[in-house]
Amino acid sequence: MLTEVKQSEEVIEFSATPNDVRVSKELLKLHKNQFRILLNGTDLWMFLDDEIYRKAFHLENRRDRGDLEFQNKRLDTQLEEFMVFLSKFNRHVAQHTTPEDVAGRAHIGYKPIGAVQDDEYQRRRLLSQEANSLADEAWRAYEKLIPSIKIETPEALS
Repeated sequence: MLTEVKQSEEVIEFSATPNDVRVSKELLKLHKNQFRILLNGTDLWMFLDDEIYRKAFHLENRRDRGDLEFQNKRLDTQLEEFMVFLSKFNRHVAQHTTPEDVAGRAHIGYKPIGAVQDDEYQRRRLLSQEANSLADEAWRAYEKLIPSIKIETPEALS
């Protein structure tokens, strides 16, 4: 009895969908810029331009509407994990801060603008520490997503 074995050297490559490349580019850009500042590089006690916070709220809103999703299920699962943490962070900020006019622009932070009683000052300090912890959790989930994006959608790197 003779058996013939055929070995194929043909490699089937799957490329990312245009949607996945678009979403990847957006998330990579936010990771490098605004979200690095918001979620990783700043004590939220201090004031940040509210434009940075709006980007976080806008991203969550787009996810909720179905405008921000990967067709690649592995990436979409990791994105969802990040969005859960980002949502907790966004809710905390929305519940405990209001935009303040600082140098003619809207800024958000936990530090009081004017003089406040010591108990109010301490309450805000605690809230800012909670916000920093939530930002750290969101950043760690984001940091897990980014290498996967780079592997799964290398087209987004160019």
